[in-house]
Amino acid sequence: MADKLWRSIYSCAVTIYFAQLPHRGALLINGPDRSKFLQGQTTCDVSAVTDKTAVQGAYCTPQGRLVCDFRILCDTEDSWLLQMDRSICAHAAAAFGKYIVFSKAEIADASDQWSSFAVWTDTPGEWASGWELNGQWQDGHARWVQTDNEGQRFECLVPTKHAAELHAALTAEMTPASAEEWQLLEISAGIGHVEAATIEEFIPQMLNYQLTGHISFTKGCYTGQEVVARMHYRGKLKRPMYLASFDQTSPPAAGSPLYAAGNEQSVGNIVNAAALGDGCMVLAVITTKALDGGVHLNDPAGPLLSLGELPYSLGATDSEN
Repeated sequence: MADKLWRSIYSCAVTIYFAQLPHRGALLINGPDRSKFLQGQTTCDVSAVTDKTAVQGAYCTPQGRLVCDFRILCDTEDSWLLQMDRSICAHAAAAFGKYIVFSKAEIADASDQWSSFAVWTDTPGEWASGWELNGQWQDGHARWVQTDNEGQRFECLVPTKHAAELHAALTAEMTPASAEEWQLLEISAGIGHVEAATIEEFIPQMLNYQLTGHISFTKGCYTGQEVVARMHYRGKLKRPMYLASFDQTSPPAAGSPLYAAGNEQSVGNIVNAAALGDGCMVLAVITTKALDGGVHLNDPAGPLLSLGELPYSLGATDSEN
């Protein structure tokens, strides 16, 4: 890997980890109207996408319910990649496809043609001076993007036909790790992702997307915008997303219900989960008022949730938005 950023990391003599991410997929959108189409459909300002800048966003139903979240990366001058959870790619492509027929653009599930990798280190990235969250660059066949502000986490998409080549190059220079370790980093960072079981389950603010850069409140109209904007300016969000852990070794499935003790009515749902030692770490959407009495997994007497601390402040999100 000849990129100057990687050479700078190597020169710092820190441990660098990598993992292939089979749970990540991608949609490919091309055509002259791709920007105009996505601008009218998604929560983010896609005019900010360049060959040096990626953009995080989401796509909602007209009722403001999340169909998918994604990060847009440039592929070529004429095409973009929307990286997202692989389990939702086919559904997202079909949902976009209902409206893209009226545009000079095409969108399709390209998960078999593109493979995802992650690279990270536990050491603060002084080498990343000049880079920032969503900074993008191309190194050989790989499209890389920085996924944090500190310069410690990076993700990439590479054509599947070149994935073995990249894997060999990373193996020669870095420490192999698991996709689940990368998922733990995403969970710890408070970045929630839509999975197949949670399609149309949440509105964007339930996953704290107003705090993680997934929503532009100045870009103008898009599908679901009325619901998202009303919540932001006039609504009361009763179920934000929290970081938590459970004392069980098997991570709960996305969408698993949460309950308050003695109450048969669900007070929330699991968003994402990953194993952590003898337990597991989760992101969960929970009714704020239920927190004081304790929250349990799957039934009112199930494993007790232990709240953690997100790296950003929910602030007024708990009540006012």
